[in-house]
Amino acid sequence: VRAQGVLKLLRSLLERFPSSSSVRAAITALTAIAADTVVHVPDQVELLLSIAMNDARSVVRRSSLLGLKKLAEHAALWPAECIQDLVHAATGTQDPEHTMLCLQVMQILVRCPAVCTSAGSPVGTSPSALRQFCSDAALSVDLQQAAIAADVLTRIVVHCYEECLPVEGADLMLALESLVIATGIPNGQNNIKPLRIALRCLV
Repeated sequence: VRAQGVLKLLRSLLERFPSSSSVRAAITALTAIAADTVVHVPDQVELLLSIAMNDARSVVRRSSLLGLKKLAEHAALWPAECIQDLVHAATGTQDPEHTMLCLQVMQILVRCPAVCTSAGSPVGTSPSALRQFCSDAALSVDLQQAAIAADVLTRIVVHCYEECLPVEGADLMLALESLVIATGIPNGQNNIKPLRIALRCLV
């Protein structure tokens, strides 16, 4: 009951004091309470996604994505539509840092078997929004993003395979092959981490 009252107060402060510093402070507090109480995770995820998709301020969107990264540890409590909204937040931003944060949230979410099951796409069916986004992102020229996306894809495909669920993996193999080749080309970036992720996925 006490947590519910604090949450209500903090949410009212979001509306009454819309400055970026106040909003970020409220986001941090709300997320911490939701993570501790667990039962408030779905509502907080919806709030953070709304901010991530609609707030024009980069620092506020970043704060909401960091909150989502924390709450991704409770992936089983995420409503299915929230995962779709996360994909929309990732595709709707032009900020590479925000895209990377979205991918990192996805990377934590797919540790949950239920998320992998729903994200898997049987042969002949349209891929889920999460899988399609990661399939595209795994071919990104940004090798850091490509590596994280490939890791997400790998977790989905491996889970479906281990659970004897129908799944298509051609896009994953193409992405991993492309990633290994790309990391061998001098481009001024530090390609060691993407290469390690790609090799781990191949194994």
